[in-house]
Amino acid sequence: FAVTRGNRTVERYDVLRSELSGSIDGVGYAPRGLVLSPDDRFLFVDAYLSREVVAYDVTSFVDDPAPIGRARIMASEPLPDPILRGHQLFDDSADPQLARDGYVACAHCHLDGESDRLTWDFTDRGEGMRNTVSLLGTAAAHGPIHWSGNFDEVQDFEHDIRGPFQGTGLMRDADYETGPRSTTLGDPKA
Repeated sequence: FAVTRGNRTVERYDVLRSELSGSIDGVGYAPRGLVLSPDDRFLFVDAYLSREVVAYDVTSFVDDPAPIGRARIMASEPLPDPILRGHQLFDDSADPQLARDGYVACAHCHLDGESDRLTWDFTDRGEGMRNTVSLLGTAAAHGPIHWSGNFDEVQDFEHDIRGPFQGTGLMRDADYETGPRSTTLGDPKA
């Protein structure tokens, strides 16, 4: 079993046949850990940003496994709702607003806000070669953001969501297309 964090799924891989043999969809936001019971019957998934552990009976994949139990990870949420929602969006690629076909999430290159330490070729969108930078400590940053300083607010990432990620966007189209809001340094999107 392996989690696909952005897609909110768990994939089952048959090592004897070297092929995927099923998946569990909708396990929760940012699944990041799995435990299989010693008898191989129950799978426990840490859906970290849903703040729960979800249990599945995985003895058969004839039908998609449904959750047989859920347990809250913490008694109360330590983060304010907008901050938790931001974390969920950052890690999510399953929502078509954010990406087409579950292709990419911000956290794929910036897992837990860190860097994947890779260099990416974005010359096709005028960015050139770019190293993924760590985002840690940038929450209170003011002024230009993004590799080229071409964003003046975090909401300008709507351009990446609608562009390279091919999502439908978090903003309503009418709001996005009002005046110069659809340009990166245009009217505020917040």
